[in-house]
Amino acid sequence: MGDVSVTALPYGLPNATGYDTAVTFTVVNPSDFPMVSPYRVTVTGGGKTLDTTDGNDEVVLAPHQQLLVVNRPNGVRDTPPDAATVSFYSNEAGQMALPDPAGWKLSNVTTPSCDGGFVGCEVNADLVYDGETNIDMQLKINSVRSPSLRTARPSLPAT
Repeated sequence: MGDVSVTALPYGLPNATGYDTAVTFTVVNPSDFPMVSPYRVTVTGGGKTLDTTDGNDEVVLAPHQQLLVVNRPNGVRDTPPDAATVSFYSNEAGQMALPDPAGWKLSNVTTPSCDGGFVGCEVNADLVYDGETNIDMQLKINSVRSPSLRTARPSLPAT
């Protein structure tokens, strides 16, 4: 839904310039059932393809949910990105009921670390589903990669 936005900040590399790139877009599930949809992001600049993600990223949407997605391609070098496209693939959830959000438990939450990235902070935690599941839900939950939560670096007041 709407436009795909690209933001990039240059950083120095040996004999090159890298671009810390964020691609943002809004997705909407118009259906009465949940959707799990893999997608691929292609970043372009100066009329050529600069980077394409592997297509293993997924967006999970409840019925009629609208969600802002931020994807961070990591192979943008030498040419500043100026556009991106997002391709979605078939809905993997079908009519499958997604796990109840109240069943998820968060543990081993780390203190935010804002030193590792050009812009942003990182928090790591273990996320486990303790609620009831059926076999389809178990297969989907077991295939999810470990999430990493990123937040914007807090800004300091001007002095």
